[in-house]
Amino acid sequence: MQIGMRKDIGAGLIALAIGIGVCWISLGYRIGTPARMGPGLVPLALGIVLILCGIGAAISGLRSSENARPMRARPMVMVTLSLVVFALTIERLGFVPASALLIVLSGLSESPPKWIALAVLCVVLIPAAYFLFIVLLGIPAPAFAWKF
Repeated sequence: MQIGMRKDIGAGLIALAIGIGVCWISLGYRIGTPARMGPGLVPLALGIVLILCGIGAAISGLRSSENARPMRARPMVMVTLSLVVFALTIERLGFVPASALLIVLSGLSESPPKWIALAVLCVVLIPAAYFLFIVLLGIPAPAFAWKF
């Protein structure tokens, strides 16, 4: 069995690489002290945690004999596309339609799509996200914009 095909090794190595990158970038900021934290302290700490999690996942993958499942392109493409569409439409259409597009396009990653579940997600998640991000956190995004 090839090591590259074992479960969790790839995810562990990706987490390790991202953690190293976060630590490297955070060193460009002032770290400070625990009493007077600088802007680089939290990213550095999170990068270290990510490195440790990546090492742990990779070691777990080395110990496991379970093979990784083959990667499917459709979910990766649809979820990425849904995030890009959300980013491009939130200012032009507003928060509610952009969120609906995000949920529906992400749901199209399944074959066949579960339309009733997507409708329930839209009805439940969009008002909850609007309340959290727009009302509570005060993010300046209109509910509906319709700017073309």
